[in-house]
Formats: sequence, C-alpha cells, structure tokens
Amino acid sequence: MIRYHGTPDSSVVLLLLLLFFSPFGPLKGCNFTYSPISTYNFSQDIKPLKEYLLLDYKVLMPLNLKQDTFCSLLWDLHFINENLKKLINVSGEKLKTLFKKIYDHTKFVEDCNIKIGDSSTSFELKNISQFVDAIPSCLQSLSKKIERITEEKHADFRNCTNIQSQIESSVTHQHF
Repeated sequence: MIRYHGTPDSSVVLLLLLLFFSPFGPLKGCNFTYSPISTYNFSQDIKPLKEYLLLDYKVLMPLNLKQDTFCSLLWDLHFINENLKKLINVSGEKLKTLFKKIYDHTKFVEDCNIKIGDSSTSFELKNISQFVDAIPSCLQSLSKKIERITEEKHADFRNCTNIQSQIESSVTHQHF
C-alpha cells in the first residue's frame, strides 16, 4: 500500500471542481431541493420560552415591506432570525438556550444573504410575545410553500435576496 502526502492527484482536483460547479452539486444561496424547515410543532419550543419573557420587552420588526406573494414569508423569516440572534446575545443562560432552539429552525435563511434593498424600510417596536407568537405560523407557511414548489422543481428564492419596501408618506417610525 502506497501512501503519500502532498499535492492531490489532478483527477481528484478535477472531480472536486466538477462537483463544485455542477448543477447536480449542492444548491447554493436561496435554492432548496426540499424544505429546510422541519415538520416540527414549533409551539413546543415557544411555550416554555414565553414563561420567561418580559411582557413589555420590545423588538424591531419591519412595518412597510412590499407585499410580495413569493418573497414576503422569506423576508419575514429573515427579520425573525435577525431578532433571534440579537436576543440570544443579550439573554441570560436559560433564555439563551430557549431562543437557540427556535433559532435552529430559522438559521437556514442566513444562506440567502438577504439585504435591505433601499433605505425606505420602516420598523416598529412590537411586543416580544406578539413577535414570538408569529414565529410558528411563519415557519409553517414558508415550509408549505417550499414543499409545494419542490414537488415539481427546486425552490429558487434568489430573486428575494433584496428586501423591497413600500414607500409611506405619513409614517414616523424608526428607519435603519
């Protein structure tokens, strides 16, 4: 048996390059061949979390996202994920553990590299219990949408990577 260390054989490098650039390799970005959201009852993770939440704690959520039948759920999940990351960073150990359980269901959206497309996105402060209550519904709805699309082809959400907002004339909320 001959073992050697060093530069890999050129055929191995070629094979890796083909897999990397092949349409049959792993899909990148916001493409899904199956739903990355488990068919889990998310409310089971929400219930114990709500026992520890301060009822008057506020989180920022977008107010004026463009109503897009294809992208809206993904954009909502993006902002949920961003808030969960912030909550994990400022929470004590018990809350951090509970937030991480929910974050584990949403972190796939980070692969989409979603960006706010313009500076007209307005945010409002929402009560954390309202924020948390909306998470299971968003996850389940997006999962069903992805499952429906992937029955026929892969779900390509790359056109959803720039969040679009509706311009409001009389809203006085925080802009970021």
